[in-house]
Amino acid sequence: MAMERLFLGTNFDTARLIYTTGEQRSTHMQVIGSTGTGKSKFLEHLIREDIRAGNGLCLIDPHGYLYNDILKWLDAIKWPTDKIILFDPSENTYTTGFNPLRLTAKDLSYQVDAMVKACAKVWGGEDTDRTPLLKRCLRITFHALAEAGLTLLETQHLTSPTKKAAREFITSDIKDPIIKEQWDYFNSEKLTITRFYEEFGSTINRLMEFLAAERIRMIIGQKDSTLNFEKIMNEGYVLLVNLSSGRSVSSDNARLLGTLLVNDLFLTATERPPKSKPFYLYIDECSLFINEDIGRILDEGRKFGFHLILAHQHLAQLKKAGEEIYHSVMTDAKTKVVFGGLSPEDAKILAELMFLEEIDLDEHKHSLDKPTVVGYTTTWLKNYSRTESSTEIHTEARATSRTTAESRSKGEARGSTSGVSSGMTYTADGLLFDLNRVVSRGEMSSESAVSSQMRGYTEAESQMESESEGTGYGTAESRGESEALLPILEYVPSATYSLQDQIFKAMRVLVSQPTRHAVVKLPGMLTKKMRVPMVKESIRSSDEAAIRYRKKCYQGSEYNQLVKAARQEIAQRQQLLLEHIQQYKLKKEEAKDKEPAYRQPKKKLKEEPKK
Repeated sequence: MAMERLFLGTNFDTARLIYTTGEQRSTHMQVIGSTGTGKSKFLEHLIREDIRAGNGLCLIDPHGYLYNDILKWLDAIKWPTDKIILFDPSENTYTTGFNPLRLTAKDLSYQVDAMVKACAKVWGGEDTDRTPLLKRCLRITFHALAEAGLTLLETQHLTSPTKKAAREFITSDIKDPIIKEQWDYFNSEKLTITRFYEEFGSTINRLMEFLAAERIRMIIGQKDSTLNFEKIMNEGYVLLVNLSSGRSVSSDNARLLGTLLVNDLFLTATERPPKSKPFYLYIDECSLFINEDIGRILDEGRKFGFHLILAHQHLAQLKKAGEEIYHSVMTDAKTKVVFGGLSPEDAKILAELMFLEEIDLDEHKHSLDKPTVVGYTTTWLKNYSRTESSTEIHTEARATSRTTAESRSKGEARGSTSGVSSGMTYTADGLLFDLNRVVSRGEMSSESAVSSQMRGYTEAESQMESESEGTGYGTAESRGESEALLPILEYVPSATYSLQDQIFKAMRVLVSQPTRHAVVKLPGMLTKKMRVPMVKESIRSSDEAAIRYRKKCYQGSEYNQLVKAARQEIAQRQQLLLEHIQQYKLKKEEAKDKEPAYRQPKKKLKEEPKK
């Protein structure tokens, strides 16, 4: 029974397990990472989990390493081979039948159109709208073969300028009137071999390059034991495809096979009922095998339980495949798993895509925070001081002084005096002695004049010398307490990250990841840094054991048979077709012989002119 969720890895920051739900997987997954980052091992982990859960899946591996690792693991755990299908064009003993012309869609024209786009994608990435002649020839060829119930191997009969009878036989019963009209033109008697080749030359050259490889003919030339994608999807088979190019299969032929497989899987999926059992398609180096229809596959596939896991190394691969392919994958594959080793250009695009919803333009640059006073608190401060001093003094002094003084003075004074005096004499008892009334009287008068003048001059000189020395040492201590206001400081942001700063931070996260680390973005969830699970090597399976397991898978599958048997089957069918063509040719000649001889109408005689 299919599991409800799939374990992806461990959250690097919280150590919590990260799962993806079935609903999230239905929106498809894109896995990006350069060589050596752990991308392939992550895919191997997902495939192991799906196989354990009983999910049907298909792996398309252009290198073969993941294909071989999965096989070794299956052998190591002794997984039953009854639902394991191997598709390996380089296999020498067994081959797998694949008929892209096997009707899988209700509308044959839609299936043919998908094949035309697949071929044009590989043959130089042509835009079929700009190559109408190639588009026309491929379309009528594929349509005629599909209606006749043939394979791509029979293309050689339709595109040969000299096999007119074969073309007429194969196209004689075409029901589509437009296609029928085209083949009537190419089969007409008036069309010369030169003209036929002028119109079909480009198609012939491309198809013959594909069909020239015998291994390819052994695959697409089978009609009976061919892959039944409807059964594979509905019954949960595991289809492992190894398209590693080498001496046996060219890279272009391997790419065309892979592209046709992807188209056929999608066409089959669209014929399933809505909400069918999930089937997962893993494509490594996906740009090699998808065309402009990938947008439709991603959009419509989820309705029918067809879910893609697209892996590649860098975005330039998608851009080279086409702008439409690039935008479809980037937009419609909702789950992104990005490993390290990206270029700055890719990292910027993915950072904007994965982190844009999470960018906070108000996030502060704490490295630029500044301390700011936001208040004060009262506190007591203890004071203590101790002072030690040491002095040394040496003094020398010399002084010389000279004084000169001169003084002059002059003075003059004048004075006069005059006076009158009288007196009476009393007795001892106080009585007035009036004997003979003795009375005395006297008068005095005097006058004086003084004049003086003085001059002085002094001069003095003095000289002094002194010298002194001294040293001093002192110590002082003081203690005390005082009340003070203590400021309260907080670091306050002074700047925020700009949009460019935020994107650069996200780019650095993507680029600098170590091996086995990835950034995952699930639909409706925040982006997370993830450590992917360690995938242990399957040491229990040796190369010899893996070969035996492969052989058991080939022998137990209805879609594989020995190359010798496939070659014989194809040869018998080709012989039968040639016999039918020969019979058709004989019948046509017999019918032509029975037709009456061609009679030309009699010419009318010219009338004689009237006289």
